[in-house]
Amino acid sequence: MVWDVFACLDDSPRRAISHRTHALPNGIDHIFCEYQVLGPSILAMVFTFVLTDELAKRIDGILRQDVESHLRNRRRIRSVANVFDTKRERIRHFQGEVHETCREWLRTNMPGMLLTARWPSGAPSCGLLTLAVGRPFNTDDEYMALLGLSERANVEGFAGHGFLFMIYRFGRYDGGWPLAAANEADAIASGDLTNLKVAPEWFHNQISSLLIADGLRSALRSFEPQLGDIRTKLNRLDLTEPAGTQVIGLRNQLLRSSRDVSAICSDVTALVNDPAAIWRDFSSLADLQRRGDRRAPGMITADTARRELRSAVESLQAQEVELRELIVLTTSALNETRTLNLTNTLNRLTWVLVFLTVAVLIVALVQLVRTPGGSPAPSPSAPSSSQAPGSAP
Repeated sequence: MVWDVFACLDDSPRRAISHRTHALPNGIDHIFCEYQVLGPSILAMVFTFVLTDELAKRIDGILRQDVESHLRNRRRIRSVANVFDTKRERIRHFQGEVHETCREWLRTNMPGMLLTARWPSGAPSCGLLTLAVGRPFNTDDEYMALLGLSERANVEGFAGHGFLFMIYRFGRYDGGWPLAAANEADAIASGDLTNLKVAPEWFHNQISSLLIADGLRSALRSFEPQLGDIRTKLNRLDLTEPAGTQVIGLRNQLLRSSRDVSAICSDVTALVNDPAAIWRDFSSLADLQRRGDRRAPGMITADTARRELRSAVESLQAQEVELRELIVLTTSALNETRTLNLTNTLNRLTWVLVFLTVAVLIVALVQLVRTPGGSPAPSPSAPSSSQAPGSAP
């Protein structure tokens, strides 16, 4: 497996090294990137966008800003947004803007399969939020709820780093993007971080394998809309109508998709069966045990991620095989319908020929009993004598 790490820096004079080929987004100090060639058809790239100090501190300004309640209209329903709702909306809007700015830069400068995928959520991503005051899920202050760091969130903790948490707004695979959070003092005290300046690169190393595994799962699932479109078009075919050209088009579409499915499934299977690869540096995650929650906490480990990928490969292959069988059955049904229609047409032509033959025979018989002029034929007379009249015997 080929891999490397590099940094995209701006070209200002204070930088001693510049590896930049594209302008960086506004508010981004530099970009830390890692790429791994996982197979002939898979190149995985993980980018970490490091915010400028000015942009990173905007959340603190939103938390301290004085706001007022206001009326809001959503789908023609008017409601009152109190101070908490207003600040929470502004924080989410700011986070969404930063997230979309980074994704737009990737779509423009680093085109790839997942950057244009419509489902489930494109390339996976994750943000990092560090707190100078307060510990995530261990402080009852209101600002924790504003940041989404309350016990009501879907939370997983890094098994190897007790101070670092991963928060999912909806759920692990239910859309959206997660946010990691940590207390800065706890992170420094753990010895994992020497200083906060290296936090982005350190965090990059912790989530790289996790994001690659999630990205591969998203890549496999991105084929499902293509296969679903073929299935929908097959279901809409009318077998009683001429549809040969449509079936040929669907077959060619499936062949193109099957080629890509076969390539990526083969590479993912080889990666899953490799005991090292990205799995050697995979950081395990554990569900956060909430108060009053008696269920056994789940674990996301390298083996869990490999099983999920193997299941995704098998599901995708099964869908592709089922579609191929459906197209074969559809083609066979169309051929049978075409043969039946041809047989019915030949049967009708046969009866028409029979009627024509009978008509011709009747006409011929009528002609036999008539003269060429159409008058009746003379009746037979007695034989004449060979002697002339008046002669003696």
